[in-house]
Amino acid sequence: MPSILLSVLLTLSKTLPMRKIYLLLLFACALASSNAQIVSLNPATAGSEDLATLTFDATAGNGELEGANKVYIHHGVVTDKPDGTDWKYVIGNWGQDDGVGEMTKVSGETDKWEISLSPSIREYFNVPNGTNVFRISCVFRSEDGSTKGTIASGDYGWGSVSSTGDIYLDLNLSNFVSFTSPGNLITYTTIGELIDFTASASADVSDMRLYIDKNDGNGFKEMAVVTAGKTISYSYKAENTEFIKLKVTATMGGEDVEASSSHNIVITGATKKAALPTGMVAGINYHEDDDSKVTLVLQAPNKDFAYVVGDFSDWNVLDKFQMNQTLNGEYFWIELSGLEAQKPYVFQYWVEEDVKIGDPYAEQTADPWNDQWIDEETHPNIPKYTKTSYQYATVLETGQEAYEWAATEDTWERPDVDHLVIYELLVRDFLESHSYIDLIDTLSYLKRLGVDAIELMPIGEFEGNESWGYNPAYHMAPDKYYGTKEELKHFIESAHEMGFAVILDMVLNHAYGQHPLVKLYWDQSSGKPAADNPWFNQEHVGPFDWGYDFNHES
Repeated sequence: MPSILLSVLLTLSKTLPMRKIYLLLLFACALASSNAQIVSLNPATAGSEDLATLTFDATAGNGELEGANKVYIHHGVVTDKPDGTDWKYVIGNWGQDDGVGEMTKVSGETDKWEISLSPSIREYFNVPNGTNVFRISCVFRSEDGSTKGTIASGDYGWGSVSSTGDIYLDLNLSNFVSFTSPGNLITYTTIGELIDFTASASADVSDMRLYIDKNDGNGFKEMAVVTAGKTISYSYKAENTEFIKLKVTATMGGEDVEASSSHNIVITGATKKAALPTGMVAGINYHEDDDSKVTLVLQAPNKDFAYVVGDFSDWNVLDKFQMNQTLNGEYFWIELSGLEAQKPYVFQYWVEEDVKIGDPYAEQTADPWNDQWIDEETHPNIPKYTKTSYQYATVLETGQEAYEWAATEDTWERPDVDHLVIYELLVRDFLESHSYIDLIDTLSYLKRLGVDAIELMPIGEFEGNESWGYNPAYHMAPDKYYGTKEELKHFIESAHEMGFAVILDMVLNHAYGQHPLVKLYWDQSSGKPAADNPWFNQEHVGPFDWGYDFNHES
């Protein structure tokens, strides 16, 4: 029990009845239990080169895995900085009871689970030599992924917990080196400009060397050497758009360590001016006669340049993916070719130096935080996308088969709008399974109630998974938490066949921070849409202050 709380209870014992003291002691014990160490390593001093056993205490934190028959760990490592949160080298298949990450019970314990990270933490996660391993990132779940064991967010003596429940367990860091600048992994520049690469050591060095591999087949070349201090720098002259590798080695107290990184250098050439191809509109334009092509169009007036980045570019900025700009500066566009039909590609628009957004008109998003909690049965084949630093992305897929509506759609007539009996429902709360398919099975119940119209609370992609839907992120994408867009159509079709109208509650007055048109023109200093945002007011108009306010006069 925390000593301060115990001191307070001892003071109160002089004035409170024994029954109340007993209740307070129960509360204090529960509080102490809830803040117990939920995850630990043995040995506690383990670093990346050590064999270690990771233990999870299911009674700590929210206790939702207490008494579970199986516990899985979905885990990876943090390699960018000691307090980083970017997952790398992830092991686990979310929602699958396939043995990958399955933990075993600690001998003699009911609710403690363990997994061996052998032969060493580095080798277990298959982290290359020269890459720092600062933390283990992990989430504990039931075999189907429906239940998660975590603890309140915050910093702990052993690590930290994020607001989404991700747990980070700090490793023992003795001597290490890491790259400290540039702060980003990409630099937009012009030919001849100098880029300063800097690395720092955790202690004074007797030798430190910085190397660069230009991917020209010649391997790493030594660029700078120091024999004292804690830092090393090299000014690199930018000549081409390229993807280079960096390495730094250091000797500290007789121990040799090294670290590696990579950097995307982008020479921003003049944007090519070209008229928008005939028939193309803002958004993802599929070619009916060629499933290997797609034309992407982004409306972004007053912006200087834009690139398309995604699975097809290995998430690097490449010259060939710089977008054309229309003569009036209103739109950027590009035709992609060589795509595989019916294969989902995750992508973003990278506009100027700091904007990363998905397509505002996309029908499917890629959410690096919340997609992992959607099980395969609800929405199968969600592309794996874990780039939290890039935030939301979107999905394109050529060769999609059009939904075949039943012939009854041609003869369906909506009920009399002047005498509707409307049942408004939130899919998440109406059904535990939050599934369009199960909602179809419930139509007969609604029919018996005398309902003739079903109003769905907002189903457009909203931030998070569990929401009323009034925090829209992408208006044109049905939220995956309820099922696929085809299942939504099937629900509407089935409802029509039983005489129902389906009404969509739509949010057209505001949007939230992940909305691409909010992010495209954003004032970081004020935390508001920028003054030149064509779609949003900087300040709310009217009494309601929800999200960011669409400018309906624009």
